[in-house]
Amino acid sequence: MKKLPDSMQTHFGSDGGPFEESVSEEPSGDGAAPVSSEKESPSSPAKADRRRRSLSAPVLGVYVTSDAVHGILVREAGDRYGVLRPFTRQRSVFDAEVPDLAAMTPEGEATATEDDITVQFGDASSGLSAEDLFLDSEFSDLKGIDAPEGDFQSQSPKKQTTPVVFELKDILDECEAAGHEKPPTAFCLSQPDVEYVELLILKDKKEQSEKDKSKKEAKKAKKKEQEDVAEAPGFPAVKRDKLLARLEEEYENPFEKERVAFLPMTPRDGLQRFLAVVPSPEESLAESLELLREQAGMRSVPFRSVDAEVPILVGLTRWAFPVEAHENTAIVRVGNEDTLVILLQGHTLHHVEHMRNVSTFDGPDTICSRVLLQQDVQGVGTVHNVVVLSGERENELVQGFGAFYPDAQVGALRGGLVERGVAPPGSDVGLPAQTVPAIGMALRTIMERQKDSPFYDVNMLPKRLRKRRRKLNVSVAWHTLVAGVLLFFSVLFFVGLYFSQQGDIAEAQARVDAYPDEIDLSGPALQAQIDSLQNAYLRINNTLNVIDSLLVGSDKWSRGLAHTSTASSSSGSVWVSSWVPSALGLKMTGSATNRAQVVQFAERMDGSIEQLSFSQIREYPVYEFTLDAPVRDELPEVARYLREQAQVADANQEPLEPEGGDPLRDYDDGSVND
Repeated sequence: MKKLPDSMQTHFGSDGGPFEESVSEEPSGDGAAPVSSEKESPSSPAKADRRRRSLSAPVLGVYVTSDAVHGILVREAGDRYGVLRPFTRQRSVFDAEVPDLAAMTPEGEATATEDDITVQFGDASSGLSAEDLFLDSEFSDLKGIDAPEGDFQSQSPKKQTTPVVFELKDILDECEAAGHEKPPTAFCLSQPDVEYVELLILKDKKEQSEKDKSKKEAKKAKKKEQEDVAEAPGFPAVKRDKLLARLEEEYENPFEKERVAFLPMTPRDGLQRFLAVVPSPEESLAESLELLREQAGMRSVPFRSVDAEVPILVGLTRWAFPVEAHENTAIVRVGNEDTLVILLQGHTLHHVEHMRNVSTFDGPDTICSRVLLQQDVQGVGTVHNVVVLSGERENELVQGFGAFYPDAQVGALRGGLVERGVAPPGSDVGLPAQTVPAIGMALRTIMERQKDSPFYDVNMLPKRLRKRRRKLNVSVAWHTLVAGVLLFFSVLFFVGLYFSQQGDIAEAQARVDAYPDEIDLSGPALQAQIDSLQNAYLRINNTLNVIDSLLVGSDKWSRGLAHTSTASSSSGSVWVSSWVPSALGLKMTGSATNRAQVVQFAERMDGSIEQLSFSQIREYPVYEFTLDAPVRDELPEVARYLREQAQVADANQEPLEPEGGDPLRDYDDGSVND
């Protein structure tokens, strides 16, 4: 690994001019070769085609953190990658809850209620919760040291993240205003939107027996494993279903199987290891992208992929700092809230450690000692390369790691990117540290079709968002519109005719059904029918009486609540805090800003004031009161309304007679009189 010059470590962008709309195609100062392994002539049509395509289609990389959204617009030009424009939008730190506007006084000041006051310790953007105020947060990253190897869990904080719809739309609108409409967009997630789970895979007996058939082949495989653990770690391939089943055992939260990625890790104690990259339940990017697609003009924005911070940093390090297969590399990303340590053995991931209590506010010696501790705990031998990424005091960190690792090559990741041809947007403006993962997403998108891409093939973007939603062309000619209108009215006519005929048929059927099939006009038969009707009438009346007894007072509590709400709103500036049934009806406690309003509220409730006290809150008078109000048992208004409607219907109902008169009206039989 080449050590960066001092100028690269202290100042970025000093060797390149402004990179605006016209992109320079000259090679970088160190003569770095193109990333692609295909050798093409500068004048070949394929390379010219690729250059024109890259110049006309920049890629937008977006890095979503817990407090901000960072974007970077990158365009490829030959062997260089120009940063056209950086973006930064602060992320909302408030919960997505609508404030209670009804709790405002007429003067416009919020009243002092139980949920009105929020005490914030420290910076709101730091995401510091009440749990982090105790010393437990200082040692949270050391909990996994003594844990078993298969019980690795990331120590990311659990907090609900807010959607980033408006931030993304603002960035895309700014890209469109700059002349780059709907660029291909790729996203990188950080903690707590993504979690990392280490999985241990046990060998099958069949695989073990096949491996032990030949000692010679086993020794050869072991030697090859030591030479290049990334290409052939000496283990058979593991099916994704098996990894998902193992993840369900180790990970407690629900997850979408299609959005989980698995990164191979170095074996430990003869067992295969994988790092599962899982979007956390608090992740809101997928929901934000769905909402963004519904915005005007955003339906056809191409979303390429969603990756995580660890795979992107590993890919950038592989590309910017090529190493030998036997070398160990430590990637240290120091932020304002946490520190991420990634250990590599050759080209393969060995360990990931997220330290929440270590940040840029700590001294370089503290950070270096914590990294050295992780190196010893994880059993990593000599560290040959150290790559540092920090937004503040990066030079001091580089010098500190150089002192802790005198035999290692120490460099800054931003300097390595500049050396590989990533041109900053200005000659005296460096690459912001917060946008490095976004640059990684843009480079990954540009290099995704290359066979030797240094980035992992990770895509946590839901399948439903990978395709563009195109608007349907609903424009029609005039004759098509006329034919459609005629067809509509024709269908409407025949549907109306059908329902009219069905009504006539039903009416005729009702007249036919009015005639009884057989008429029994004997006296005992008629008397039996009369008795049956009278018994049915008595049963119905008894049932109605029981229903009436059940209905009376059934809605007295809902009526009491409605009456209380109406009385409090009519009185004004009266709040009821307690509403408890009592022997007399209701016992209510509440507050008011005026004593007259308490009296007015008691009169509207027909209640009596039992207790009244006065206090001042924020220099405003507050009257605490307790009153008893009666609640009467009455028939529900709905039941009364239905009874009135039934009585009106009975009064207006006419008996149904067959056409031509009742056939029994003029019938006279002596048996009936008997």
